[in-house]
Amino acid sequence: MRSMSRKLAVFACSVALLVTGMAAPASAAITNVSVQISDPTPSATASYTWTWTGYQTAASVKCVKILMSVNADGTGGLPTGMGLGSTTLTGTFGGTWTRDATSVASGIVVFNWATGVTPGAGPTTLVLGAATNSSTAAGATYYETLTTYDTAGTGSSGACAGATRDAATVSAFETTPAQVASVTVDPSLSLTITTVAATTACGDVTTTVASTSNAIPLGHIAATTAHPIAGQNLNVQTNANGGYTTYISYSGAMTGAATAAAFTDMTGTNASPAVWPSNGTEAFGYTTQSASLSGTAGRFHTSKFAGLSTTQYELMRNAATPAAVGDTNCIAFEASTAGNTKADTYSTNVRYNVAGSF
Repeated sequence: MRSMSRKLAVFACSVALLVTGMAAPASAAITNVSVQISDPTPSATASYTWTWTGYQTAASVKCVKILMSVNADGTGGLPTGMGLGSTTLTGTFGGTWTRDATSVASGIVVFNWATGVTPGAGPTTLVLGAATNSSTAAGATYYETLTTYDTAGTGSSGACAGATRDAATVSAFETTPAQVASVTVDPSLSLTITTVAATTACGDVTTTVASTSNAIPLGHIAATTAHPIAGQNLNVQTNANGGYTTYISYSGAMTGAATAAAFTDMTGTNASPAVWPSNGTEAFGYTTQSASLSGTAGRFHTSKFAGLSTTQYELMRNAATPAAVGDTNCIAFEASTAGNTKADTYSTNVRYNVAGSF
């Protein structure tokens, strides 16, 4: 009997030890651990997303301890220039976590939640937000170690309390200097002149004769009631940030080839264009479709004309970069004669000049 009692006592003691060993849930085999940095640039403010599987799901977690270190074994201290004092903890782990930054100088930041959370199965993320990356300009590989506990810490010791829920697990991460990508776009500017057929609307007037891309042939005038009109389309394309201005001028008053007589210019000016004069008035002038000139933007509208000048005056304008197809405006020229205008062929050189604002 004495021998049997001793054997039972040993058996009872073994049972007691087994029960004690099951008191705290052990984590499963933690796998697939990774840390992704939202912005890996040195000294940038970034979030560190910790993703893992195999963590325990049987009991609540009330404290999360994160260690940032130079070496994988947790030694070497906080990476140079790294900051954890303003960090936050979010992610699918859930919870309202309170930061304990007492030991951030040693690379440790602790998050407590008195209520705790029992993690769900499947891949889970814990996001350490508002961290400051290491300032190592060339970038480097560092390490994050994460441990969970069943009891919240005091909030002033930089440590968790109670039993470990998920054992310390380490993952590597790397900061990388930004790679500067650059391209230089050269300035571009083009003026294209195209023809306008007869009986075509050109601004507020309608052409009576066709033009060419390099000439404005107003043709023959056989009566003082004839007012021939020819037009040209001007297209400006540019990538100038401040847009462009197109100017018009001429080499001088139209002059007769045989008589050397000067043909009278229209009395209206670029700043103050006027309607075409009455029949029997010798005049030569232009009008523009543009309604975005400086000053009175649409001053040429309602069929107003100006005489040309050897001084350049605005003809088209856009204070912004035009669309890729550019801006197109029609420019019309008109002539009329008086009863004593000398018979001759009169001509001048009309000049267009476009300047981009780069």
